Amino acid sequence: MKWWIVVLVLGVLLTASGTGIGRSDGSPGEITCGGDVMRPGDVCEETQRGVVTDTYTYGEKVRDEKADAEAFARTGRWVQLGLGAGLVLIAVAGIVLTKRRRARQPPTSADLHLRQQVREQHPWPDAPLPHWPPPPQQQYRPPHPQQYPPHPPQYPPQQQQQQYPDFGPRG
Repeated sequence: MKWWIVVLVLGVLLTASGTGIGRSDGSPGEITCGGDVMRPGDVCEETQRGVVTDTYTYGEKVRDEKADAEAFARTGRWVQLGLGAGLVLIAVAGIVLTKRRRARQPPTSADLHLRQQVREQHPWPDAPLPHWPPPPQQQYRPPHPQQYPPHPPQYPPQQQQQQYPDFGPRG
């Protein structure tokens, strides 16, 4: 999983760079020769072990840098954009497939050992941790629900016959 994230970050950076984010307007920056900034009319001599290996003027260097920028804009940027987008797609697919595969796998012995250690350190769910879950509170229960509307009145009202206790035989 870690490698997929590295590939994803690399793909996003390549894609962003390929789109031109953070790039200047195309004009060359400072032209330097041996760490010194060159000005129009300057000549630079590159040397190795005291032998001059290359000589160029400020104008030649500006022209070369503009040509390099145009070549990159024509082909290099599209290649970079395509590689970045491809890496992003590959990384997302890899992350999704890895998560699906891990979800289907049974737990490893290391997983089981870790779970056992956690159970030994925290006995929950067998015994609740102190103050967790909170103690149950008695729920409010309304009085017996009243039927709405109340029993419909009967019209005309019926009189109930009065019943008398039976005290034995009469008579």
